[in-house]
Amino acid sequence: MGKSFRNEVSLRGGAIKLYQRTDQGTGYQSDSWYAYLKIPGHKGIRRSLKTKDRLQAQQLAESLYFDLSQKAKRGLTLKTKRFSDTARAYLRDHEKNVEREADFPKHEQTYKADLFRNKKRITEKYLLKFFGNKNIQDITDSDIEDYIDWRNTYWIDGDGSEQQYIEYKRNGKTISRSKRKAEKTKPDYSTLNKELTVIRDIFEFARKQKLIDATSIPFIKNVRKPKNHQSKKPGLKPKEFFHLMKTTTKTIALQTNPKHKRHQQLIFLYMWFLSSTGIRVSEAKILLISDCEIIKKRHDM
Repeated sequence: MGKSFRNEVSLRGGAIKLYQRTDQGTGYQSDSWYAYLKIPGHKGIRRSLKTKDRLQAQQLAESLYFDLSQKAKRGLTLKTKRFSDTARAYLRDHEKNVEREADFPKHEQTYKADLFRNKKRITEKYLLKFFGNKNIQDITDSDIEDYIDWRNTYWIDGDGSEQQYIEYKRNGKTISRSKRKAEKTKPDYSTLNKELTVIRDIFEFARKQKLIDATSIPFIKNVRKPKNHQSKKPGLKPKEFFHLMKTTTKTIALQTNPKHKRHQQLIFLYMWFLSSTGIRVSEAKILLISDCEIIKKRHDM
């Protein structure tokens, strides 16, 4: 093993070697035990056992050897992967799929750009901050519960409470804005469930990449809807709707930019269409001209 190691102990016919480091190279002699493990068909693996007790180090090394051997038999990778690395790989893979399906009709797209942007925001804004450098195979049910507790207080007295402004990038430029109402309070149960869905997606991605197996995925239970929870937004009253349309008409009349003027006119017509037909927004988004039937009525005077 060289002069950098001392007190070497061989186990399992040399498949496990325990050692402590000398001060060579670092100038600091460590009393902690390390293990060098040889798994058939794989490169040697070094791991810190994080103990100064020799008997405990032997037990930990034996347990580690058994776990790695079982992983090798199941075809799983033996390398430890941080949650942050796995999450970023998941986002890269998701982005490639979005680009691949970009020219598909909307109703045929499995990976949608707006959903990807939301998943990326959740991952970078919250998940990486909390799970960060934890090994993905070490994350437990308890860690998921801790995440929910952390998110519930994030904007109230956690890291988010110290932020005066929210910064983000758009077209390569850094933009700053004031906090929204939702960024000053406890998140809604539906918001938390969207974030838990992204966590599930990341673990499923890790399983498909053979970083973990199904038994290593923590139990991720959705947050229950609170009793007497009012989440449905009230509709506009007729008076409020006509005020909106009147104000929009004035805004269009004052607009001098042709591109913006056309965009505002389309929004105006879209709002009239929704209010006149009663169609849902989700239905209107996939509606085509070919789906419409034009009926001409004759009015006798």
